[in-house]
Amino acid sequence: MMNDQISSKILAKKPNLPVVIQGGAYRADLGPNKTQLKTFKFALSAFKTLIEEGGSEYRQRDAVKLACIVNDLGMAPRNRPKRVHNFSLPSEYLGMLERAKINSGEVLIFWESTLRNGAEQDRERRGIKIQKTEGGSPRCVSIMGRFYEILARLGFRSQIGFYEAKTEIPPPDYKGAIDRACIYGPIEAALGFSGYELKIEVLNALVKLNEDAHVVEWHQSKPDAP
Repeated sequence: MMNDQISSKILAKKPNLPVVIQGGAYRADLGPNKTQLKTFKFALSAFKTLIEEGGSEYRQRDAVKLACIVNDLGMAPRNRPKRVHNFSLPSEYLGMLERAKINSGEVLIFWESTLRNGAEQDRERRGIKIQKTEGGSPRCVSIMGRFYEILARLGFRSQIGFYEAKTEIPPPDYKGAIDRACIYGPIEAALGFSGYELKIEVLNALVKLNEDAHVVEWHQSKPDAP
């Protein structure tokens, strides 16, 4: 039933192309939890829906891509998968991709440490007014702002994201409270709190496990006017 609801939402939205669909963001040192697995499944469902039912333009090469953000910040730099070149998606994700007949090499991987370092460099070199923690590191909201900017540089015009909600899901008219919980970062970055100009259209779904049922709340933001 939930997959049907997602399919209907995605088809009604008709995202601008090319579009990237992100889901399954997880910690590299822990692996995905139950809800993160569900966000990857939802992203995969949205991906297949657009290609199979969205029309011929969505079946063009590279019109629709899958992506996953890997949080490697909890690992020592020397042990991070991107450094030791031994990375593979979690076996649960690989199984979903295999059943969907999608090559795992087609999934774009974004390292959170790389996004964080890029945000810090943007502050130093470009004067981007990023949000920082008390320790001086970029906050999640600015890390996500950097993510959206990178997507725009890669040529994407829209992003559909499925993210785990670790706290209460904010309402659709949520206006932002500067990183009051890291999971709000994707929402707040799209609302303009990251310090970056939003250059792509963003449709995010926060997914929360509530009494064994996954609840989805949608949030949409359009690019900043030129």
